[in-house]
Amino acid sequence: MLNFWLRIVADIISTLQELRRDDDPEVNKTRIIINRLSPAVYPHVEETETYDMIVQILKAPYVKRRTMSMLGIC
Repeated sequence: MLNFWLRIVADIISTLQELRRDDDPEVNKTRIIINRLSPAVYPHVEETETYDMIVQILKAPYVKRRTMSMLGIC
């Protein structure tokens, strides 16, 4: 599910970058991803300043949970 959600965010950013004119400001990826988070998830990244760090934080619990599940730990 996380990969699907990240794909949606990436597609939104890509579309905005394609529509951007030369004199427009850069697309604010951090603002876009923050606006797509649920209220339950936001506290995990609220003090994070960059898009890449937000993605890294969001992926961490998912990857850990999936690995533990595959090992039969969960």
